[in-house]
Amino acid sequence: MDSLLDHTKSCQSMERATIDFRYMCYCCQYYTPRNYRMKRHLRLHTGEKPFKCEYCDYFGNDDSNLKRHMSKGHKNKRTTIQFSELIETFNFLDFICRLCRLPLMNNTELIVEHCEMCPIMARVDRSYRFICFACNYHTHTRERMRVHVRIHSGEKPYKCNYCDYASHQAVNVKRHTLIIHQPV
Repeated sequence: MDSLLDHTKSCQSMERATIDFRYMCYCCQYYTPRNYRMKRHLRLHTGEKPFKCEYCDYFGNDDSNLKRHMSKGHKNKRTTIQFSELIETFNFLDFICRLCRLPLMNNTELIVEHCEMCPIMARVDRSYRFICFACNYHTHTRERMRVHVRIHSGEKPYKCNYCDYASHQAVNVKRHTLIIHQPV
């Protein structure tokens, strides 16, 4: 593809009237000043379709065609497929979304993704980008939803270096260390 693209730019047998004719197609009358547009156009002649749908046998010659295909044919499939694959892999479920009733594993990142993509959750404005699967909490940032989900999941990734104390937030461990293990 790159050699064809170079040819459309440097071929001496094609006269270029203006800068708009920087890239000229060798097969038809198409021309453009932008290399990415010519690259996309050349795929029409070569038949190259490098953009593959992850859910079916569709191939597109342009990423916008693939996006259009995904929005028409596979709406909301991304989350469902990921969760169903994980359900088959691990064979255990810990939570159920209060709105769409989808079973969820006790995995913070997957739950946060569901909180962002659940098709049943009504998003009134930008602050509703993430809506909790278990309660009415909502936020516009992934990190805040991640911290919030740990309250429901019981995950406590932050540990005290001096005792068995653990928390879902690093700031709590720092406060604990200063209060309980303060040097004399």
